Amino acid sequence: MLLPRRLVVPLLVGALTLGPAPASAAGPGAEEPSAESAPVRVMLLGDSVTMGSSGDWTWRYRLWKHLERSGTDVDLVGPSTDLYRVGDGQPVYADRDFDRDHAAAWGRWAAHTAALVGDLVSDDHPDVLVVNLGVNDLMYDTEAWVLEHRLADLVREAQAADPDLAIVLGEVTQTWLAKAGRPARALNRALPRLAKLLTTETSEVLVAEVAAGYTRSHTYDDTHPTAAGEVRIAAAVADSLAELGVGLAYPRPLGTVRPTPSRAPVVTASPGPRRVALKWRATPGATRYAVSYSDGGRWRALPRTTARRTVVTGLAGGRAHTFRVRAHKGTSAGATGTAVAVPVPGRVTAVRAERSRTRLVLTWRSAGPARYRVALRAPGRARAVRTVGQPRIVLRDLAPGRRHVVTIRAVAGGLLGPPARVAYSTRR
Repeated sequence: MLLPRRLVVPLLVGALTLGPAPASAAGPGAEEPSAESAPVRVMLLGDSVTMGSSGDWTWRYRLWKHLERSGTDVDLVGPSTDLYRVGDGQPVYADRDFDRDHAAAWGRWAAHTAALVGDLVSDDHPDVLVVNLGVNDLMYDTEAWVLEHRLADLVREAQAADPDLAIVLGEVTQTWLAKAGRPARALNRALPRLAKLLTTETSEVLVAEVAAGYTRSHTYDDTHPTAAGEVRIAAAVADSLAELGVGLAYPRPLGTVRPTPSRAPVVTASPGPRRVALKWRATPGATRYAVSYSDGGRWRALPRTTARRTVVTGLAGGRAHTFRVRAHKGTSAGATGTAVAVPVPGRVTAVRAERSRTRLVLTWRSAGPARYRVALRAPGRARAVRTVGQPRIVLRDLAPGRRHVVTIRAVAGGLLGPPARVAYSTRR
């Protein structure tokens, strides 16, 4: 393994700190290695897969956390810290507690980057350059051999800017895409040979096998990684960095991680007659939301929506319902927000009356099981209220030929539905 000269001194200093410090054989005034060695500067140069988008952790985050856990002093460098905006909400990280500097851009081609890489290297002085580019070139009818030449030009431009630069070339992961799949597989087979040809006496070029074990299921839209895909890319890059003496290989098995979008929608539920109106805050990165509900029995699902509000109808009044709103980013089903609400009973309908001189017989319809509160206002009488268990009531001893106002409300779970108010006159 050929280490760039800049990496040798930090590694030796780290090795010296593992045991007792030996007595110095140098004479007075000799310069000792500094225990406070500079961090290894790593530039992550790529396209949208490296940049990431709204709500992502990004594989950069996974790599940084791994290096941090392994005690490796690394400084990620580059001109950007941002994400691309995709789906709902603002382009914010799932967790911004890491070194977010990078040199990736959405839609970037290897063809365009060879002209930029010299300035990037000269401006930020990386010790290691990690390149993950190529799928955008291949999507537009570029053949594998053409991309191979473009990557070679990119590497040579980077080495011209810094002859001591170590370089890691990442494979193209999207080997299943209709246009890019076949040339991506051909390029990945050619990369080890290319890396060997591009390696110089002071600049080692390695290949990160990011496509190994990486499948369509590790993307949320056939192209960009899910949280599990981020881990796989980070692991392959970490293994290549370890070959250069930077950090440790990524531990296996890779394990499971929380899916994106990681932020649960904050759901507000407003009950009404046999319905509940739901609304929720935008979840960064969400492209759709899945709404389901239950009153303690089976769960019912509504069609997925891009909106952040919906009304669930046909509910049983007076019964507690639980509502779930799950954020989805493409095919990745993320965190779920919940709310509980109790809809009120519905309004009674189709009130009918059989009239006589002193009596009214009222019947009505009501959806769902309920009791009914009936209030009567009649001339010369105090307001009377009765509760019945069936949609029928007989009002007796009424004044002949007078107008009587009746209000009927369904009652369920201690909640009153909206009033149905009718007026009938008894016969003379």
